[in-house]
Amino acid sequence: MPTQTIKDILVRPVLALPSSHVPINSLGAQENRPAFVLLLKSTVAMIVFPIAVYYVCFLFLLNKGGIWDLSHDLNSRVNYSGFAAVAAVQVVIASHVILAFRQDAYEIEQETKNRPKAAIKEGDKKSD
Repeated sequence: MPTQTIKDILVRPVLALPSSHVPINSLGAQENRPAFVLLLKSTVAMIVFPIAVYYVCFLFLLNKGGIWDLSHDLNSRVNYSGFAAVAAVQVVIASHVILAFRQDAYEIEQETKNRPKAAIKEGDKKSD
C-alpha cells in the first residue's frame, strides 16, 4: 500500500473541483458588491463600536461625575463597561442581520419591478 503525502491529501482534491465551483474572486463581481460593502461596514462597526462603548462607559458614565459613580471600585467599572461592550457587539450583529435581510428583499423587489418591463418590451418587439 503506497503511503499518501500531504500533497495527495490536501492538494489533489482541490485540483479535482468541478469547473462550476465558485471562483475565488467572486466578491469582485458587480452583483456581490453591495453584500461585500455591507460586510466591510459591519466588520468596521464590530471593531470600533464596542471599543468606543467600553471607553465611554469606563471614562465618562461610570466615573466621578457620570451617571453612576463607581470611581472608587475599579473592578465594577471594568465589569460594567465590558458588559456594555458585549451588548454593543450584539447590537452590531443584529443590525448586520437585519440589513442583510432588507438588502435581499430590496434586490428581489427590484428584480420583480424590472421583469415585467422587460417582458412588455420583448412583446412590443415581437408584434412589430
